[in-house]
Amino acid sequence: MNTYWYIYMRTRNTELGKLLGEQCLKMNYKVVAEESAYMYQMQAWKPLVRLLDKEELKRENKSENEDTRALIREKMEGFLKGVSEVSQRHRSGSYTIHDVDLREQIKEATVKLVVPAYIEFLNAYSSALPSKSYVKPEAVHGLFDQIFNGSHGKLKRRDSKHRTRGGTSSSFDVESKDLRRLGSYTSDM
Repeated sequence: MNTYWYIYMRTRNTELGKLLGEQCLKMNYKVVAEESAYMYQMQAWKPLVRLLDKEELKRENKSENEDTRALIREKMEGFLKGVSEVSQRHRSGSYTIHDVDLREQIKEATVKLVVPAYIEFLNAYSSALPSKSYVKPEAVHGLFDQIFNGSHGKLKRRDSKHRTRGGTSSSFDVESKDLRRLGSYTSDM
């Protein structure tokens, strides 16, 4: 994805780009980069959205019995664990998006895919979840900023007034390995 996007962006307004033609560049490079971005979303984020599918819960039971509440908690734990795993892949370099514009486009598309499903799930089932077991919807945007802004491998340091436990904190400090431990981001509902 990165390579095809780079070739497309760097050649489209050059002599070589004019010689090859915009249509050729789009078909051979831009389309492949976009398809790769789509595959990334389907592989990394779509399974997490499916975890939040309410249909399984509707089929399970109309009333909120203990089994249903356990399934709701299990789905939320799975979702948060999955977000943490994808985040780790970004930090480790497994998922790296070098181009700033492409990274921003993918982040926006991912937010549009994940956040509405997350909010819908919370609206429907937050009463069955302990208040400290999920991240507030407003904080999810911040998590995506951290995931994607760190995806190019550089840790952004905060200034010295943002110290935690005696050391300088990185931009990933808020993004815990276990998202359920995010004290300031958990809901008070």
